[in-house]
Amino acid sequence: MIDREFVIASSEKRPGDDRHQRLSELLKKARRSIRVDAARLGNNQRIPARIGKLVSQEEIAEVIGVSRVWYALLESGRPVQASISLLARICDALMLDQQQRGDVFYYGAPEVCTVIESHIAFWKPRTGGLFSGAL
Repeated sequence: MIDREFVIASSEKRPGDDRHQRLSELLKKARRSIRVDAARLGNNQRIPARIGKLVSQEEIAEVIGVSRVWYALLESGRPVQASISLLARICDALMLDQQQRGDVFYYGAPEVCTVIESHIAFWKPRTGGLFSGAL
């Protein structure tokens, strides 16, 4: 089933706005770092025939409920926006730690992080990431 909680964002990039590229790099690195012998992607069992192979974009897309094409756009740094729940499913599927999850939300939903940061003064981005220190 395809998740309808995402939209294609404007193709216009603001000067200095490289958050899509940073999110892209983080997602690719995380997907490629999953061990080939991993039997699960988050809470989801991998197809037995895929165990022993690199985790594909298609596998991640299927687990999170979007098309492979849409996930490929996200991983390529194209300006797409995802809902908070979709970002959470991506984090779960890629089995990200707390720091990486914070970075996914910082790059994937900066408007939400801006609201949060404005209410909690001790959250300071580390070179662009949200959760850099102990909370």
